[in-house]
Amino acid sequence: MAEVAGKIVADFQYHIDSFVENNKCFGLNGHDEKWEFVPTVALTEFWTREKITTVLCSPKDMIKQSADTIFNHYLISFSVLVLNLNAESINLFIQEDLRDTQLPLPSVPEVYSDSASCGVFEEFIKRQWKFCPMSLDCGSSPKPSRRNLLPQRILPIVAKEKLNPEADEDGEQAVLFKVDLHPLCSQLGKPVVFKEYRQRTHETQRLFTNECDLYKQLREDSFGHIVTYYGSFECLGRSTIVLEFAPGGTLLSFFESRQPPRTDEQRKLFWGNLFGLFRGLQCIEDFTADHRHSRHTYRLKGTHQDIRPQNILVCGTSSDEDYSAPFKFVDMGTADIRKMRDGGYDRHAIDQRGNGMYSPPEACRDEGVATDIGDKSDTWALGAILSEALMWSIFGEAGRDRYVSRNRLQTPDSCPSLTRVGIYQEEAHYYPPYSQQHSPAPGNSISFPTITIDEVWDRCFEDTNRYFRGRKKLQPLTEFSTLQASLDKLRGSQGRDLVFLVDDSIPMEHYRDQMAKTCRVLSYLFKKGKVDPDGQYELFFASSCTRLAADRTTDLQAQIKDRTFQNPSCEMRRALDEVFTSIMSRERPVAIYVLTDGHWDLGRLDDCDVGGSIARLVSHMWNADQLGQFRLNYLDNRLKEQQELAYDVVDTRDYENDLKLILEGAISYESDQSQSLGAHQPY
Repeated sequence: MAEVAGKIVADFQYHIDSFVENNKCFGLNGHDEKWEFVPTVALTEFWTREKITTVLCSPKDMIKQSADTIFNHYLISFSVLVLNLNAESINLFIQEDLRDTQLPLPSVPEVYSDSASCGVFEEFIKRQWKFCPMSLDCGSSPKPSRRNLLPQRILPIVAKEKLNPEADEDGEQAVLFKVDLHPLCSQLGKPVVFKEYRQRTHETQRLFTNECDLYKQLREDSFGHIVTYYGSFECLGRSTIVLEFAPGGTLLSFFESRQPPRTDEQRKLFWGNLFGLFRGLQCIEDFTADHRHSRHTYRLKGTHQDIRPQNILVCGTSSDEDYSAPFKFVDMGTADIRKMRDGGYDRHAIDQRGNGMYSPPEACRDEGVATDIGDKSDTWALGAILSEALMWSIFGEAGRDRYVSRNRLQTPDSCPSLTRVGIYQEEAHYYPPYSQQHSPAPGNSISFPTITIDEVWDRCFEDTNRYFRGRKKLQPLTEFSTLQASLDKLRGSQGRDLVFLVDDSIPMEHYRDQMAKTCRVLSYLFKKGKVDPDGQYELFFASSCTRLAADRTTDLQAQIKDRTFQNPSCEMRRALDEVFTSIMSRERPVAIYVLTDGHWDLGRLDDCDVGGSIARLVSHMWNADQLGQFRLNYLDNRLKEQQELAYDVVDTRDYENDLKLILEGAISYESDQSQSLGAHQPY
């Protein structure tokens, strides 16, 4: 009998080795190391009740346990013990009801920790990991939610790639991965998304907790209009949420890449799916809607607080002829859950500081002070998106983009520190046929938001705002998305080289930090906006005109901060001639940013003495004095006429002006004419 049992053990070892190799059963542990695993199906393929009984009967003292019990509840434990040549220890598992559903064991069970059986469990724990890959097929069991995993736990990941190849795993709050799970450990049959918070900070934990808490409250029938939640876990400081993969991208990319529906059937599908989002809102607004309530019971209610086109997914493959893919809400990091007695007073939601663009007016805040969020704030946000969708369905993406740009309000003078970048207001009189449906609120004047270099610096580089403290780094084009359009104009079809010319005369030393900050912000925007194809930034100092190159924006900043300002005055004409000579032969357009106060060649006061050198001069820093203002006004507004130039390529801006105008001023007539230094317009 012992010989027969020994053969079964040898056959079992050969079976699992072959199974792993033939089915490519390899995954990743918590250290992202590749490890083999044995799925349960490999065990059920080998073991029969007859084989189990043979092993139980092989010792001199027969193991008096039921083969049925072992097969149904202890097959993994039994398999590990067989490979450890310790099958009789299955008694220890059965008498303490340590079923396979409780595996893997994190440590020796307390009941055996001081017993002679402690060594059995220590050996068992070493071998158990390959037999306990993580599975997201929960069946009737609860989904794993914020489950703490030991690093030895193997995830059955076949392939894993970033959805955004340029995502910074060390700098961004959350990184999204498209993950293929091994089909023997998942019945989903499709990829999933791992949303990984890879940095453990107070802010990332807040977002992760909010998101998990909201997903846990949702009923299974909610996921028709909310992205499906498969579970969440934490390991080695990394927090992961597992979600449905949306092959169609976001609603924003849908607008940007698709043509509006042309037939009645297509329109019916598109608007039907879009209005289906209201059913998703209903599921969030009252998690307990299907309960039998009385005045003694509580309702649990929620708010999303970050509804925008980027947070609505297109969950299905679709084409210009197919509009059947459903739309679903995603990204619940700013969600809030509150309780109220049935029929009682409904409290406002806690302000989790979602996006400002689509928030209702009462959600705007000054000085970073939290505000109460009404229970219909999400409805307002979705209504704003429907308004955009209407414009897109009629005028296409170009019309929607114009409509969105017109519907951003500049921060009111009465609230200079308003933390929202823009407020969504309806102004469909821009499209006369819809003036009644989209009329602006009485008394509101529409203008574009002002974004300054200081504001971008504070929010995305220095993180001085108390609310944003704890984040690694915010992305400017995420926080200030309206800058993307300006960068697209600069990039054009060929891209554009970026050159800085810095006035390093002694009077400009006062502006050293501002100039360094300006170069850092502008070069980083060029980088993220993919304006400069080679990603190399050129720097000239007026005193030497030696070309310096930098691949990193921080190096550019450091070169200015470390510069010695020693020349009494600046010879700007000579400096411009040198710079222009170095770029004249280039095929690609060039943007030259000259940082100066206008005090050069002071022996000539009648003009600037640089008019003949001008080919492209985009932006100036200046000191508010008569001479500097006169010269910069001359370059901006009179040079083209007096020199009979074919194009006006000069725009002069104060360092504190709107960043979009700084970017576009030299290539856009409208931007050039808007509040330039010589315009003397109130602001």
